[in-house]
Amino acid sequence: MRPLVLVITERCDLTADRVIDRLRARGIATARVDYGDFPARAVMSARLHEERWCGELVADGLSLRIDEVTAAYYRKPSRVRPAAPPSGAARGGAVPGGGAAEYAEEFAAIETRHGFVGVIEALDCRWLNHPAAIRAAEWKPSQLRTAHRAGLAVPRTLITNDPEEGRRFVRSIGGSAVYKTMAAHTYQGSADGPQTVYATVVSAEDIDDSVSGAAHLFQEPVVKRSEARITVVGHQVFGTEIIARSEAARADWRSDYGRLDYRPIEVPSSVRSGLLRTTASYGLSFCSADFALTEAGEWVFLDLNPNGQWAWLEAVSPDDGCGPVTAAIADLLARC
Repeated sequence: MRPLVLVITERCDLTADRVIDRLRARGIATARVDYGDFPARAVMSARLHEERWCGELVADGLSLRIDEVTAAYYRKPSRVRPAAPPSGAARGGAVPGGGAAEYAEEFAAIETRHGFVGVIEALDCRWLNHPAAIRAAEWKPSQLRTAHRAGLAVPRTLITNDPEEGRRFVRSIGGSAVYKTMAAHTYQGSADGPQTVYATVVSAEDIDDSVSGAAHLFQEPVVKRSEARITVVGHQVFGTEIIARSEAARADWRSDYGRLDYRPIEVPSSVRSGLLRTTASYGLSFCSADFALTEAGEWVFLDLNPNGQWAWLEAVSPDDGCGPVTAAIADLLARC
């Protein structure tokens, strides 16, 4: 069977574009689809034939047989957007409130997600990564436990909504801790738009009763010389050292990209094997992981992103316009 790679992402995704360009330069057929195309700009009919879903997908100028997809690259699809309230058999008692308008759109969105998206995510092909594996690996409590079991160094960590327990923990580790969010997300913090919560050093006195309103993660600070972003593709490991040149960047390098320097770094074999054991436990073919590097040369695991960004770190080769991570991803997807 000739390779056919399905790239599942939003319409504007420069990182996915790099991989698509690489695959097409090698003569590999690719098709791009966004969940947000369903159902207004996409039509799919799928039948279960023996153990496989078979049928045709038509979306945004492409037409393909879903049973001919050999690999799927899951990146950043947008959410499904119902085009109209459901009709026919879905009307009446099947829709809460007898098909009332306030429920119809929600009903259509759920049916679309479980139908169209469900079929795509049930395709029997190579995935990088399957959405179910991504969802399982996104939970930070699980990441930290799994990394520790795999032999990686992990900072002492407390998750709590008890302010007094938080204060006790901070005092027990020397009087300061790093507060971090447990998921990569934004919040509507002001009229300026969505805000990102960056890692913050806190003292016991900074922890007040508002902690009781939500789960909080407090972690032992790591005295670091720098940090490292590791990108895993299959069994290949690519390391980049990140050197912060400002106080803000030293606390959380995402807060000050303009004051960062990058250089390639060799990943120690013990860290490499521990990280590969961690990714294997989740069934991941790809991830990015962040480590703190101490002056003594210790690599301390901070977190893992099963669908992380990597293109901004990649040094583009002047020979073929393709960096090593792009090439590794394309190679993995192109295998039949």
